[in-house]
Amino acid sequence: MAYSLQYLGGTCERFVYCSLGDGELDEGNIWEAAMFAEKYDLSNLIAIVDRNNIQIGGGRYLKGDAVG
Repeated sequence: MAYSLQYLGGTCERFVYCSLGDGELDEGNIWEAAMFAEKYDLSNLIAIVDRNNIQIGGGRYLKGDAVG
């Protein structure tokens, strides 16, 4: 959506807002999208991260991660 607005859209300056949870940031497809945004310089894309250390299966640090 951000790509289309920036490269195929009109002259209006519009932004795309994306809400992400910290559990989602563990997934590879999120990072692929971030690399795509950087490659095409999508300055109209704004990500808002909800960092509460909670995932759908419980806390974010339940798998032996070092917390420090």
